[in-house]
Amino acid sequence: MKKLKYCILGILVAFSLGFYSCQNDDVSGPDKAGSSEEVFTVTEVVTTKGGSFISGLGTYKTGDNVTLEAPPYAYIKGNSDKGESIDKKYTDTTGKSNATAEISRIGANWVVSWTDETPSATITFEAGDGGTIGTPKSVSGKPGDSATGPTATANSGYAFDKWSDGCTTATWSGKIPSSGCTVTAKFKEDTPKEVNVSVSISASKTMSGIRISASHDANTSLPAITLSIEQWIVNSSGTASHKNFSITIPAGSKSTSYIIPDTSDYDLSNGECYSVSPTEHKSGNTTYKISASKSW
Repeated sequence: MKKLKYCILGILVAFSLGFYSCQNDDVSGPDKAGSSEEVFTVTEVVTTKGGSFISGLGTYKTGDNVTLEAPPYAYIKGNSDKGESIDKKYTDTTGKSNATAEISRIGANWVVSWTDETPSATITFEAGDGGTIGTPKSVSGKPGDSATGPTATANSGYAFDKWSDGCTTATWSGKIPSSGCTVTAKFKEDTPKEVNVSVSISASKTMSGIRISASHDANTSLPAITLSIEQWIVNSSGTASHKNFSITIPAGSKSTSYIIPDTSDYDLSNGECYSVSPTEHKSGNTTYKISASKSW
């Protein structure tokens, strides 16, 4: 009887242990199935001073490394729903490479954005004594970029000299500096000058007639110079008469020639230039006095 009692007790204990084990199996089964990898997202907020990311947005598995890429000069910021943050400014100051930021071993959802931090500098222009400048009065841009500024105009009695940064053309042009600055147009007094210009006239016989040549000695470009010439003619019977004609040195040229087609009765020992036009020419603050002389 006693043995039977212990046998029944043993059966009950074994049954209880088996039931408890089945219960644990039922509970642990769903937990095991729910332990798969989590998925996280990286999304953006587009700011008024930024734009969309070039790459890096999307869905990632737990532990993935994420590289965010934005245009040059971008300042990248972001926060996760677990309180993490990134705050990364561009490192390439030449603007040749895109800006990047890293999220290491992602384990949360992120919201990121970037703003454009492209550097800029402004050149302000002003006129010194003796002249004025046009527009623009200032130019701005990225350091190293080419730019064109205003044109300097000298007052009466002055001449443009140069800009304070070394530019020697009246219209400023150059590169945007690394920081803002002021550039001044400089002028100098322009003392009035007079230059005498001599126009020489010569004549020579050719097979086709009398060649009349004229040239001037000015070391600058002059307007067209017209010479009126009176040439004496002695015919075969000894009767003297004269003929008038004109010859013009074209604008910008230094010499010209003209052929009188009839050679039979010209006496090269006589004749004169009786007028020249214009008699003077003004360029800037210099006046060129024009006169003519013959050499026949």
